[in-house]
Amino acid sequence: LSNIEGLDIESGLRNCLGNVGAYLHLLRTFDDLQARDLDRINDSLNAKAFDDVMQKSHGLKGAAGNLGLDKISQAAKALESSLKSDQKNKFKPLLKSLTRELKQFHKNLKAIKSPSKNEKPESKPSASLQQTLTQLCDLLSTDDAMANALFETHQLELKNTYGDVIDTIRLQIENYEYPKALKTIESVCAEYDIPSKSGDRNNVNDNGDPSVPLSKK
Repeated sequence: LSNIEGLDIESGLRNCLGNVGAYLHLLRTFDDLQARDLDRINDSLNAKAFDDVMQKSHGLKGAAGNLGLDKISQAAKALESSLKSDQKNKFKPLLKSLTRELKQFHKNLKAIKSPSKNEKPESKPSASLQQTLTQLCDLLSTDDAMANALFETHQLELKNTYGDVIDTIRLQIENYEYPKALKTIESVCAEYDIPSKSGDRNNVNDNGDPSVPLSKK
């Protein structure tokens, strides 16, 4: 990991509670997701859908920052800022810079030996992540577009904890299929005994932990 230029390992590991395996898994998940998102950013720019680009750049900035990918986060921030300030004529060199940083990260990460396919980082749903799912349910149930921003901010952590079902939820939310996304998230909540509505929080103790064990059924 120390060979990845622009990676603040200390910051990234701190956000993963020092779990190197989980950190590497999140970096690989980020790499997979952003390869697709970069294509979407290009498509949105070609279509002059600048609001969509700002939203995706904002999510990319936050996700990269949480993982200690400072150069990528700064490049995404620069692209977002240029569009916010209506300097749309400057986005091309900024997009090239972001693309370059993402490709360099992909190249450096690929050089790191992959763990065995049977290896899977152990992760337990945290109270804050459970709250994120509950908030998503609240937003989706009222067709609130803020669900897109909330999901983008936390999608890496969600994917690391809940697995491939998060990819299904991501596609549903991106396509504004909120009723379908709500049903999918509710199934995840039911599987992990997580309240799917804010009103169900009477099942949570003072420490923010559910009174029902989170062991998978």
